[in-house]
Amino acid sequence: MFERETVLYDFLLGYVQRLTADVDDAQLGWSPQPGVHSAAWILSHLAIATDYALMNLGQKAALPKEWHKRFGPGSAELAQGETRPSKAELLEALAAGHARVKEAVKSARPEQLQGPHPVKVLDGTPIKTVEQLIAHLMTTHAAIHTGQLSFWRRCAGKPPLF
Repeated sequence: MFERETVLYDFLLGYVQRLTADVDDAQLGWSPQPGVHSAAWILSHLAIATDYALMNLGQKAALPKEWHKRFGPGSAELAQGETRPSKAELLEALAAGHARVKEAVKSARPEQLQGPHPVKVLDGTPIKTVEQLIAHLMTTHAAIHTGQLSFWRRCAGKPPLF
C-alpha cells in the first residue's frame, strides 16, 4: 500500500533538498512580497505535515507543539528577525518525519485508513478518508508547497533546477 505515493514522496523530498542546497540560513526568512511565505515557513510546514500524517496513522507527533502553532495551516509568516529553526534543523526534521511516514504507511490497517479524515479544511473536497488524506499529504500537499519553494527560489535569484 502507498507504493506509488512513496516513490513520489521520495522524489519531492529530494527536490526540496536540491532546491535548498545553495540557500543559506540568512536567506531562509526572506519573503519576496507580503503574503508569500519564506523558505523557512515552507520547510517548517512540510516538516509538521509529516506529524499530521503520523497522527492520522495512529502514531505520535515528533515535532514540538510550538512548530504546529507557528507553521500550521492558516498560520502567518514569522516576523523578520523572529527566531526560527535553522536550515539544518528544518531539513533534518523533514527527512526524519518523511522516513517515519514511509515506515508508518507500511503497517497501516485497512480499517483505520477507510475511516473519515478529521481535517475540516478538506471538507467538501474529494478527499474523504484517512487513506486519501495520507496520499494527499505524501503527494499533492507536498507538491503544492514544494512548488512554492521553487517559486521562492526563483524570486531569490537562484537558477531553476528544471
